[in-house]
Amino acid sequence: MNDLFTRLPHEIFTHPLRAYAYYRNTRLDLLNGISVAFSLKKLEEHLTTFALNVDYKTPIVFHLSYEFGLYYNRLDLPSNIEESTPLALEIHYQEIKRVSKQKLAASSPLPALTPVAPIPSYQEYKQAFKLGYEHLLNGDCYQFNLTFNHLFTIDHQSSVAHLIDKLFSNSKALAPFAHATSIPKLNLLLLSNSPESLFEISKCKLQTRPIKGSIHLHGHIDLQKAWQEMLASPKESSELNMITDLLRNDLTKIAHPYAYAKVLKHKARLLVPQIMHQYSIIEVELPSATTLGKVLENIFPGGSVTGAPKKSSMRILQKLEHSPRGFYTGSTIILHRQKIKASINIRTAVIDFKKNLLTYGAGGGITLLSKPQQEYQEMKLKVKSFIDLLNKI
Repeated sequence: MNDLFTRLPHEIFTHPLRAYAYYRNTRLDLLNGISVAFSLKKLEEHLTTFALNVDYKTPIVFHLSYEFGLYYNRLDLPSNIEESTPLALEIHYQEIKRVSKQKLAASSPLPALTPVAPIPSYQEYKQAFKLGYEHLLNGDCYQFNLTFNHLFTIDHQSSVAHLIDKLFSNSKALAPFAHATSIPKLNLLLLSNSPESLFEISKCKLQTRPIKGSIHLHGHIDLQKAWQEMLASPKESSELNMITDLLRNDLTKIAHPYAYAKVLKHKARLLVPQIMHQYSIIEVELPSATTLGKVLENIFPGGSVTGAPKKSSMRILQKLEHSPRGFYTGSTIILHRQKIKASINIRTAVIDFKKNLLTYGAGGGITLLSKPQQEYQEMKLKVKSFIDLLNKI
């Protein structure tokens, strides 16, 4: 792990000019290792300096953790967030390399990823589900997105290049927001095959595409039949309806009173390995002076990974989830040229090479129509879908 870089499906950002990791009270320079006092308030102010009507000739990449979203929503950071846990990364790159479209040669298989333990057990999941369900019954929220971290040991022979190759070698399985960032100073690799957009901005218009609803595609299932089954499901429909309305409100807050958000598409189909999803497209026209900080203040973290109402759901999740999400369900933001886009980092793993540990988060939306056994199995399927991608020869 010698180089700091970000890999996308068709290009690699290299030769960082500046790079920082932000913590509770400090900022670490990822190039020279110097740490200085730096508050999250300063980071929040810093993000308002990035205009959205600028042509960024060289790429800037931000990785924001879910816990930084707690700060944005004026909620307390979990007590188990250590001072050494990065909450955000900022990298300014100087060069871009195009990736050859030629298919990667079939290399030696990745050493098998070994589960540390069944985390959580069904009983642990059911207990958290039950506690959250009581909040639904009490009217404290209408939906909450319950997630858990799943831990895997990785073989010491596994390298950054090998893991990235496994993600990007199968173009048919790549999601629209697939990316990877190697951070050698922290001994970390962020590996994401996210299909979900927090926002995309082009010509002063911001779009978001929340995903809600899942169906397992086993075997040679009839896709049209599966799609009709999803459309007919009251549970899947209610999940998407609630989050679509939440995001419509979030986008309107960004532009108000200049413009109001509109739902351009509702219940569109999305296919990822082994799973079918549905999503909406919501759009708002932005005032010319809108900054990145203004957008994040109103939309981050994405409603599809919190629940509704957002702040109430996030408070409830702090009681139900016993470990930080980290960069899972946070966002990766890319400022480059006149196209600005941000993912919601589902289907995302963080590999710690110092501990030889891969952490992968998964979960789903819980409503009054949800059943714990069904939700638990869906969570396990989402884990399997990603791990199979890495284990595939």
